[in-house]
Amino acid sequence: GSLVLHFADESSENTDVLIGADGIRSSVRKTLFETIDKDLVDPSKISHYTDPSWTGTLVYRAIIPAEKLLEMDPSNVFLGELVMVSLRESGQYGRE
Repeated sequence: GSLVLHFADESSENTDVLIGADGIRSSVRKTLFETIDKDLVDPSKISHYTDPSWTGTLVYRAIIPAEKLLEMDPSNVFLGELVMVSLRESGQYGRE
């Protein structure tokens, strides 16, 4: 089915898909659970699904000027195409 999004400026938009990439305290996720059929989710337990909780996973991000990376290593793989590097549990880096 189609979704109707209502915004603070009182405008509305129709869409088939909504991607809620709005962070750890997601208003999209909270609104979804607040408006879902009460037979599917007990209203008293909405916070269980919407409040942040520790998962044991850490994420680190950094922004480093390209000039600094070139100074460190002119052949740096990060200065070409988009590259994602993930740190595995074993401590090994893996290029994806």
